[in-house]
Amino acid sequence: MPTSEGAIAKPKRKSVIEDNLMLNVIKKYVKMATGVSVVWVMGYYGFSVSWLWMLLVPYVWKTRISKAKHHKTAIAQEIAKDEKSVILARVEDLPSWIIRQMWPYIGEMVERILRENVEPSIKKSLPASLQSFTFSTIDLGDIPPRTGGIKVYSQLKRNEIYMDLELNYSGDCDIAVAIKGINAGIKDLRLHGTLRVVFKPLINKPPLIGGMRVFFLNNPELDFDLTSLANAFDIPGLSDMLHSIIMEQIANQMVLPNVFPIKLAEGIDLNKLKYPQPQGVVRITVVEAKDLMAEDIALIGKGTSDPYVVLRVGAKTVKTTIKDKTLSPVWNETFEMIVDSADGQLLYIDVFDDDQGSKDDELGRVSMDLTKLKEEGFEDEWLPLEDVKQGTIHVQLTWLWLANDPLELDRVSVALALLSS
Repeated sequence: MPTSEGAIAKPKRKSVIEDNLMLNVIKKYVKMATGVSVVWVMGYYGFSVSWLWMLLVPYVWKTRISKAKHHKTAIAQEIAKDEKSVILARVEDLPSWIIRQMWPYIGEMVERILRENVEPSIKKSLPASLQSFTFSTIDLGDIPPRTGGIKVYSQLKRNEIYMDLELNYSGDCDIAVAIKGINAGIKDLRLHGTLRVVFKPLINKPPLIGGMRVFFLNNPELDFDLTSLANAFDIPGLSDMLHSIIMEQIANQMVLPNVFPIKLAEGIDLNKLKYPQPQGVVRITVVEAKDLMAEDIALIGKGTSDPYVVLRVGAKTVKTTIKDKTLSPVWNETFEMIVDSADGQLLYIDVFDDDQGSKDDELGRVSMDLTKLKEEGFEDEWLPLEDVKQGTIHVQLTWLWLANDPLELDRVSVALALLSS
């Protein structure tokens, strides 16, 4: 008779438990006795041992099917008891396994990107006499990147889990480049960045996860050394050129808003994985800067600079105008940049001195966490520039939510007017 909701189930009686235990013991005894008897009979009548092996085949097959069935039943029962804990326990074991399994395919993808995208870009940037540049060898080796600092976000929507992991690569890659028949290698390749893996949607059957999105929240740090090629041909800036082009291709492939989708179950729309809904838009006003470093030395009087600002969110970059010969420039320029994931994404603010015909000098940098901006809605800050002796920059940031209702635009306009006043 079914019990009413909230009723306490009665525990089983001791005699019933003892009867079940005895029944299991008897079943095991019967199975063992039957197996021993079969072996004895076959030996007594002189049957070939081949018959015994033939009997073992269906037995092993049945045992395997039975274990798989019990395993699926156990997973279903665990999910029914505590779905989130079961999925999280499995998710935390996934990063190293996923990277290890995907490493050969990642190597093939990297080789294709280097040959189809990076190599032509480098050729266009080199003088006509060095247009024979090519990647002669591309092999990422057998050692996959290491993962650490794993952080799992479970307090989100019910059907998704976010996981951030620190990715470090310093493996046994073998990459060589060639110009005019002379080969040289790229050695000590190092990559470090925060990789986000979004598990969505979660499903109630194995493998529990319908799909994944893999991407870098911000541009990863990339560093490498060239062997004797740059010295042999006296090519100034070749290492910087390779670095900037490779970073550009990484951003185009796996830095937000660009993601790498992985389909794990049937019936999942790959387009929804590849093109997620952005969280909002950040409106940035670069107001002014003060007390910047003087990078252009003057023969008469004090030195000066020609400053400009580069803003970067994910793979998106914008640039202000250049202000000539000033250490306290005023821009008052406004930009709007889409933010795909404020939780973990940074706004990078880099100040440079424009130098015609040579590499621009750095006048300082600073980064801002967009999580705080999303919560507060508006920030007006004077920020000290880092990695330099002096200099500050004045920026105003406004967070704009995305909305389907056009009436929300009027409310946002009113809110912005109140903030600005």
